[in-house]
Amino acid sequence: MADLCNKAIASNKRIDGLPEVPTFEELGYKDMNAAAWYALYASSKTPDAQAQKLNAELNKILKQPEVKQRLTDFGAIVNGGSTKELGDFTVSETARYKVLINEAKIAIE
Repeated sequence: MADLCNKAIASNKRIDGLPEVPTFEELGYKDMNAAAWYALYASSKTPDAQAQKLNAELNKILKQPEVKQRLTDFGAIVNGGSTKELGDFTVSETARYKVLINEAKIAIE
């Protein structure tokens, strides 16, 4: 697998900036998705109307060609989405990494 480190990406889809580089899954390594992701969160006390407005504005910004291109140039996959999608994704990622941490017996020292 060491040989694959410079020949595959650990994302669930190819990166626009590196279209020739396959994903680990395409090479037969299932569940090898360890891509970094970024999100903006607001306090749980933020009124829903304000959270929705902030979300809509951020999605507009992410759709601006110059913003999308700049992020793509850094190797990011630009998604955006709804507050519910982010919440669901956060819960899913937390559960996924909890399993990995428990299986590997990782502990804070």
